[in-house]
Amino acid sequence: MNLPATLTDLSHSDFHIRSFPFAGNGIDQDIIIQLLYPLLQIPDADRVNPMAHLDLSLETVSLEGLNLEHLTLPAPGEPDLLNRYGLQQRLESMRTGQILLEVARCVKIVLQLQNRFTLRLGDRRWTILRQDLGSKVLLPYVQRLNRELNSLLAQLETPVSAVNQVICTGGTASMGAIARWLRQKLPNATIIQDTYARPVVPQDNCISSCSRVAYGLAVLPLHPKVLDSPRQAYSDYFLLLELLRSFPNRSMSVSEVLQMLHQRGIDTQACHSQILSLLDGYLPPGLVPSEPEAIALTRESSTNPDLKAVQIAPLFHKQANQMYRPNRYQWNQLKRYLDTLLSHTHQKLDKPLPTQPVA
Repeated sequence: MNLPATLTDLSHSDFHIRSFPFAGNGIDQDIIIQLLYPLLQIPDADRVNPMAHLDLSLETVSLEGLNLEHLTLPAPGEPDLLNRYGLQQRLESMRTGQILLEVARCVKIVLQLQNRFTLRLGDRRWTILRQDLGSKVLLPYVQRLNRELNSLLAQLETPVSAVNQVICTGGTASMGAIARWLRQKLPNATIIQDTYARPVVPQDNCISSCSRVAYGLAVLPLHPKVLDSPRQAYSDYFLLLELLRSFPNRSMSVSEVLQMLHQRGIDTQACHSQILSLLDGYLPPGLVPSEPEAIALTRESSTNPDLKAVQIAPLFHKQANQMYRPNRYQWNQLKRYLDTLLSHTHQKLDKPLPTQPVA
């Protein structure tokens, strides 16, 4: 972000966002793939006697049935959501997998504080070194972060020397490997990281009592221009329901649709592109699962008749003369589906969301 000379002028356009869907859970998975699972398959115990380590004794676990080698495993540091969802599903479906996830979180925390981590299982013992975590798990993650940062800086035509402050929030961003990379990458920047209490036990997640996100939301009324107000007020779900509520039983042109919604009090200029997308068959994210999220569904959910029904046909038939005719049968399917989704929610999507603070 670029801070203006006067903070009250801070607006949404001063922020530039690039997302990367990989953080703590992905690192836990990579610890299992790269460190834990290969070690547990070694028949002989590690006889190293470290001077300083943390012992973690496990209940009896069996790798039988886990069969991670039969999955297409993601490369370390890469999102690869399709294969990561499949891996997470396998791990969480078995007690052994759940234990490995717990151990991975322990490894991630403890090796930030000391050089070795010792895992005991009966009379067998394995030792994991901090350097193994760094080279096999954290290094690929940092390299991918570096590529993402390079892309963002290139997009903004901003040299690394111009960055003067970096704020890292969240448990993953507080890791020492992140700070070391940032200090080398951005030599003129002040690196600010969240701090967490030293874990009392390995399972302690060390989550702070309040996050920077909460602080930011608390001061948001002081900077109302930061909100992308039209987008916040008119969500895709609200606009979809407005179309369902107001569209007559006849064909309409785009201009007629916009005029109809304008008469209902909607700033159609601000959400013009969203309305066009909905007319052309776009469904709001999360309404129906798409790849790769669909792989995380249970068999019963993936074959749910209501879920399948809302995907059979588009809501509008686009005619050759750029007119849109409602598909009433499909509307009824979607309305029943939405009624089910909204039956226990506080927000009923019958009004736009207010973007100005209220007393």
